[in-house]
Amino acid sequence: MKHVFSEVPQTYEITNHVLTLGFDILWQKRTAGIAAAHGGKSWVDMCTVTGETAAYLSRLAPSFIGF
Repeated sequence: MKHVFSEVPQTYEITNHVLTLGFDILWQKRTAGIAAAHGGKSWVDMCTVTGETAAYLSRLAPSFIGF
């Protein structure tokens, strides 16, 4: 089982982009925008797979610290 999960990150982003016709990028940017717009002083990146959403949030919310 560990073998399966160790291979996923290498192809996850491109596979997700293809399967969603690129909409995943829009969804992640919108999610980050909504979160940043509602303020907050602390952000936690949990279960976001490759961290793309966290990367978008870090650009919009200067206080973001990813883990």
